[in-house]
Amino acid sequence: LNRQSSFLFQHLMGDIAVGYTHYWTFNVPASGAARNAATRRYYQACIEIAHVVYTYAQQYGGVSGHTAHTAPGDYGGVHFNGSTRAGSCEDFVLREFFVDNTEFNFCKTNQHTYDILVTAALSILAARMGKYVTVSSDGVDAGWVAGAALASNLLEETISIPVTILPARRQA
Repeated sequence: LNRQSSFLFQHLMGDIAVGYTHYWTFNVPASGAARNAATRRYYQACIEIAHVVYTYAQQYGGVSGHTAHTAPGDYGGVHFNGSTRAGSCEDFVLREFFVDNTEFNFCKTNQHTYDILVTAALSILAARMGKYVTVSSDGVDAGWVAGAALASNLLEETISIPVTILPARRQA
């Protein structure tokens, strides 16, 4: 993280209470080429989310779970939470194998600081998975802005807020 983005995240995190519960459901194709494409997109998203979580955890701390302490690619799937020190609520989990993620999923962050990672992860997931995932939330606007900005900065490309979240505020 560079100094400018570090200031942005500290400013956003210090001035707002972010997030409540975030939801996502996979729309898994039955079989064939569409299922293979969705599976490839899922694995790409998991690697990128792991990179963001691991980098954030190394820079700022306050994150627990396998993904926060294991180099990206060394742990199948994604698993993290806030730490006891920084506040934790529910684990954010993407199972290792795409086909094991077919049910409705949610992560309540209780407005703890790891909410920025959950919104970053879901922004990445939506960007990579497209029509194969549906994301929703009862979190606040600024939490999604901060999460998408974190993902964009660490992946060095524009990651937008999911189209199902704040359509008027997402990047074009």
